[in-house]
Formats: sequence, C-alpha cells, structure tokens
Amino acid sequence: MNIVVAGYGFVGKAHALWLEYEHDVTIYDPAMGYGDIHTQFDKVDGVIICVSTPEGETGECDMSNVYNVIEKCDPGTPILIKSTISLEGWRLIKRAYPDEKIAFSPEYLRAAHAIDDFKSNNTMQIGGDSEFWVKTFDYSAVTIVSGFDVEELIMIKYLRNSFLASKVAFFNQVYDMCENTGIDYETVRNGVAEDTRIGDSHTFVTQDRGYGGHCFPKDVSAIIASGHKSGTDLSILSEVQSYNERLKLAK
Repeated sequence: MNIVVAGYGFVGKAHALWLEYEHDVTIYDPAMGYGDIHTQFDKVDGVIICVSTPEGETGECDMSNVYNVIEKCDPGTPILIKSTISLEGWRLIKRAYPDEKIAFSPEYLRAAHAIDDFKSNNTMQIGGDSEFWVKTFDYSAVTIVSGFDVEELIMIKYLRNSFLASKVAFFNQVYDMCENTGIDYETVRNGVAEDTRIGDSHTFVTQDRGYGGHCFPKDVSAIIASGHKSGTDLSILSEVQSYNERLKLAK
C-alpha cells in the first residue's frame, strides 16, 4: 500500500522507517524539502499525520498543521493522527469532517531517542475509525489495541506527560529542601524512589533544572487551557507550570 507520512520530525521518521518494511511510503514535509505545499494526496491508501502542534498564544494546542493536512486528503482516505491534539481540536475535526475515516493514536516518543523508543514499544493504542490501520500494521510485532474512545486517548496522553512533569517539579523542590538543610539529596531520592509505587524515573535533578524538552511544556500548557475551557481548575498543574517557569528564569 502507498502510505503518506505527513510531517518528518522525530515521530514521522520513526513511523516511516517502520512502514517501509511492508509498504510504499511517501514523505510530505515541505519545510524539510519533501513534497510541495500544493501537493494533493490523491491515489494514496492512507495518510499518517505527524506534523507539529505547537503551543498557541494562550497555551492551547495549535492544530493548524493537522487541519491543513486533512484538507489535502481525498474524501474517504483513511487518516491516522499521531500528532498531539486537543479535545477541542478533535471535536472540531469531527464536526468539520463527520464522514471521514479518521483515527487517533497517542505517541510517547522522546525526541532524542525516538527510533530506539519506537523499536522497544510493544503496544499501540488507537481509537476512532481504526480498522484500516489495524490491518496496515498487522505485520509488525507491535500489539495494536483498538476500540478506544479518541477523547479518552487524548486525555491519557496529556495526563501521562503532565503527571511526569509534576514529578520532575516535585523532586526539584525536594532537591532544594535538601540543599537548604544540608541533607544529601541522592540518599533521599534513592530512599523515596525505592518505593515501587513511586520509582526513580523523573527523580533526577539536572543542571538545567525543571522539565523541558519537546512535549512536557506544551502538553502541560494545553491541558491547563482545556481545563479553563471546560470550567475545570487544574490548580495543581498551574502551580507546577509556574514553578517550572520560575526555575528556568532563575538559571
């Protein structure tokens, strides 16, 4: 089958390498020299959207790039969104394209280790109109878990990353307290992380302080923005965000 991968960042590259084992893959990313901005996705079997969804001016998830790709697709073309999207954005897509075959699958790849993360991943969660994609990926060792509600998957993605960002912030504060009281942080960290309910991931405090990277800052901002729109006060995450910003300014 001919599959278009739209967006050739770390997520798009990982998926293109995976698909090339069994399918013909076409890359679309004009900013990186793949395809022209006026290209239409005709005569393709499916499109995987891996474009960027940066933080908007008020913290929301800017899905303009996703909408632009969907607009290019022929009616009825199966679409799989791997880009991070918001609840509000998904609902807009469903209103604007009620008859299209659109699925969503959250991605948790780290930018610096995307290929290795992808290779070690053994499960893919997928929701929406997923039948085509389950068949497309059935040659791989990855277990495709379908039948999810897309909005639940969106929440799962945001809240996984937001919890881990909160954990980073928490242990940065623990580090400061240890420093201020003359207590060895590593001993404390190891003692706390020894509890299997907590674990040692995201407990290491680096010179950069706080959380950063490609996903955590924008995902925390986006879920807070979605909370505001739904009338939900995510005050704990708001304080995590404010504290992280103070850490970065203090460097």
